[in-house]
Amino acid sequence: LHDALPIFQRDSNLLALVRELSEMKDLQGIVLVSSADRLEESLLNALGGLPCPAVILDSYFAYDELPDNVSLLLPDAVENGRLCVRCFQRKQHRKLGFIRAVPDGTIPQRMIAGAFEAAEEAGIELSLFSGPVKSWESSRDAGRKATLAALDEIRERELTGLIYIGASGAFAGRRVLWEQNIRVPEEISILAHGDDAMLADSTPAITATGTDFTAMSRDALDIIAGNLPRQPEKRYPAILNERESVTIPQASQKGTCL
Repeated sequence: LHDALPIFQRDSNLLALVRELSEMKDLQGIVLVSSADRLEESLLNALGGLPCPAVILDSYFAYDELPDNVSLLLPDAVENGRLCVRCFQRKQHRKLGFIRAVPDGTIPQRMIAGAFEAAEEAGIELSLFSGPVKSWESSRDAGRKATLAALDEIRERELTGLIYIGASGAFAGRRVLWEQNIRVPEEISILAHGDDAMLADSTPAITATGTDFTAMSRDALDIIAGNLPRQPEKRYPAILNERESVTIPQASQKGTCL
């Protein structure tokens, strides 16, 4: 790979940078780390005009069509949603809530679809809570607001578990529950999609799902180096990191006592 690796920041003019990089000698490839913004058609066309491979890494969106030199690497969000529900199912939960504390996109849409599929198969009641979140807004603030807005329904439906899309949203939601004297995990369990080191420092430590980003990054570099063919859409399996925040509901524990 080229010794000089330009870094595109969130506020970079990506289209201008790609056009500038297209003139660079010995350019072997470009890796774009996805954000919560959908890539514009003009940028995709510019990537397609490059004389080398381009990889959209950890993409938040799927695209109907991509140029022949562009690869798309993203989490298997459907399986991720199913994995979240199965985690609660193993702990005997029957009533769950799903809180989307991130902007809308392919990943949350697929994850929600997978969760509802698994819930229907298991006979689990699943309620969706989400509000409008812009790509530049804080997932932590969104998680806090969504949890506050859902409190009445959480209590009325007697939900025993919450799934959050967004680690910081789950972290903030945990705080809201504590402020409302709702004990985690004794009264309600929580699980986050998007594993983050801070979740291990929560009280209790928060169970989370994620994707092997190292494997995804390795594949991106292999595509650029020519060791892996172009990937129109490669999905990576979900991984569950079980900690302390998901446990058997108290009612179920009482029901199993002798």
